Amino acid sequence: LYVSSGAISLGYDLSRLNSRLPLQVGMSLMQLYLNLGTNVWTDEYGNVLGTFHSSEYYNAYNISAQLNIRLKIAFGVTYKQVASNLAQLSVSSENRANTFKGHATDVGLLLRFPFFPASDPSHHNKKRKNFALLPILDISSGVALNNMGPEVIYTDYRRKDPLPRQAKLGLGVTAGLASWIHHVYLKWVQLSYSSEANDLLIKRSEDGSYAYQQIPGDINILNHIFLAKGDENVINRKGAELNIMEIVRIRAGSWFGHGYTPRIQSAGFSIGSRGILKVVTAFANRSFMRRFINHFDLAYNWSRYSVREEKDHPLEGTTFQSLSINVYGF
Repeated sequence: LYVSSGAISLGYDLSRLNSRLPLQVGMSLMQLYLNLGTNVWTDEYGNVLGTFHSSEYYNAYNISAQLNIRLKIAFGVTYKQVASNLAQLSVSSENRANTFKGHATDVGLLLRFPFFPASDPSHHNKKRKNFALLPILDISSGVALNNMGPEVIYTDYRRKDPLPRQAKLGLGVTAGLASWIHHVYLKWVQLSYSSEANDLLIKRSEDGSYAYQQIPGDINILNHIFLAKGDENVINRKGAELNIMEIVRIRAGSWFGHGYTPRIQSAGFSIGSRGILKVVTAFANRSFMRRFINHFDLAYNWSRYSVREEKDHPLEGTTFQSLSINVYGF
C-alpha cells in the first residue's frame, strides 16, 4: 500500500509585458496514484479462487487567473479524470469488472485585500528605499465547490453513489515585515493564520435516495470559520505558519469535525534556500547571478500528525518528509 504523486505548475505575470494589464495567469497538472496492493478473491465458503490488484488514481488539470488591482481577485477551475480499479474481474451477476472511470470539476474564488499595497511585491513603486521596513497586513477570503460530476457506478447500474461534492469556505490573515534590498524583496518575518470550513453536501434519505445541498450547506460562518469549531456535519481546519527570512517556516494546525473526532493535530517545519539566495542576489555584482539564482528554491519539509486524546488512533505518529525544488519568477 503506497501513494505517489507529482505536479507541475506554470504561470506568468502579464504586467511584465504591459503595466496596464495587472493580470497573472497559470496552469498546472497533478497526478496521484494510490496502490491498494494485492487482494485475495474467495467464494462464499472462504475458498481462495485467486488474487487481484487494486488501485485508484486521478489526473487533475487546472487553469487560474488573478487580477492585481486594489483588491486581488483570483479564480480557478480544475478538471479531474478519476479511475477506481477495485477488482479487474467479475464479482457480480452483471459479469463486468468492478471498476469505475469518471470525471469531476472543482471551482474556486479567492479575494485578498492588502492594507499596505506598497508592501506587496507586485506593486510598482519607483521610489523604493533600501532596508526600509514595510508592514504587511493582508486579509483573504475564499470559497470553493469541489467534486462536481456524474455518479459513481461499479457493477450494478441500480446502485449509484454520488461523488463527494464539498463546499469549502475560508478566511486568512497575514502580518509581517518586509524590505527591498536593492532590487530584491525579502520578508524578514511573517505570521499567517487560516481557518477553513468543509461540508459534504450530500444528504441521504431513509429510502437510500440522496440530494445535494446548495452551497454553503451546513456551514455557519461564525461558528465554523471565525470560532474555528467543527461538529457532526462540518469539518474545521485551522493552521498557522511563522516564516523567518524565507528560510525557516514553522507550522502548526488541526482539524476537527465530521469524520475527525477526536481532533487531529499537525506540526511541521521547512528549511529552504529562498531567503539566502535572495540576499546573495541582492549584493551580487554579476548579472548572471542576479538573473538566475533568485529564481530557485531548494527546501526540506517535515510534518507529523498527533492525536492527543487517542494514542492508538491510526493517524497518531504519521510522519511526512519531502524535498522540493521550485523554479519561478522568470
